[in-house]
Amino acid sequence: MPQELLTPQLNVQRGAQFVPEIWLNEIQAFRKSRQIDASCCLQWAADVKKGDVFHIPRVNELGVEDKALDTGVALQNIQDTDYTISVDTDRVSAIGIDIMLDAHSSYDVRKPYMMAMGYALAKDFSGSILGLRAAIYNTSASNVFASSNGLITGNGTAMTYATLLTAQRILLENDVEDGDDLSNLVLMCSPAQATSLMSINQFISSDYISGRPIPKGMIGSILGIDVFRTNLIGANSLTGWKNGFLGVPEPTPGVTGSRYFPRQDVGLSLPLTFTGNSKVVHSAILCQREWAGAVVTKKPSVTTSFENREQIDLHVARQAYGAKLYRPGHAVLIHTSNDIA
Repeated sequence: MPQELLTPQLNVQRGAQFVPEIWLNEIQAFRKSRQIDASCCLQWAADVKKGDVFHIPRVNELGVEDKALDTGVALQNIQDTDYTISVDTDRVSAIGIDIMLDAHSSYDVRKPYMMAMGYALAKDFSGSILGLRAAIYNTSASNVFASSNGLITGNGTAMTYATLLTAQRILLENDVEDGDDLSNLVLMCSPAQATSLMSINQFISSDYISGRPIPKGMIGSILGIDVFRTNLIGANSLTGWKNGFLGVPEPTPGVTGSRYFPRQDVGLSLPLTFTGNSKVVHSAILCQREWAGAVVTKKPSVTTSFENREQIDLHVARQAYGAKLYRPGHAVLIHTSNDIA
């Protein structure tokens, strides 16, 4: 019997059976590649849905006591043995594709769809993490302002070496790292702030960096701190964020009115301008990865259906997550203008 008669022909009905499984792993891969770097916060992957409460342990710094002979060991009273994150966000990204089975069976044809859906989910999740900067802003001691008077009321200036040293000192005084080991710290900044860093000799000179290979998303290191540039951080604005290419401009993460504003923490709106010279504010964050915690579905669910009226295949990718502060003292905001130092 001819081989072609033994091989089931690929058609829309059979295609509908395998499309979700194929798209799932690919969308997951693209989401992970574009998501905010895993070293920038604690992330737990779990099978969760909106309304779930995720319980994890959180142990604060312990102390030591003298051990007396023939006496029992006294247990320390740990208040934060139970830490919860509410899964309060449920998002979907959906597209309709004309009946074109090649898009289902050929990776090269369907790749643009995979990338677009994966990036939409990644941008949404990353926005929630960056929105937690509003909760950090609520603590005055965790803010550094690059301005003429060191406050938001001064004339805003670019990122400087002095502001980085000040932010580093705050974290060291909070006992965030062991001694001078800053290997677990990261700086997430806007493209404008990254440009300012290029004028700081300690950032671009090999005398001050480790010479290690640069991971994806990382643009260098300074003071032993890895620097990540992200276009998801920009000028704090009421119109600086768009939900998709055709989205209506809306507030940026951490600004009042944004869809990415802390839901499980007390937050203050990030400042929009330095009042001294009315320059827009960019809010970078210098943090240790335990500053924030997030639980997110292990894999975005992907479904597909045939819409007979439109003669299209409808593809829906869905994810649920929750994000909140984990250790508030492990992060410092650096507010600068978009000038070049």
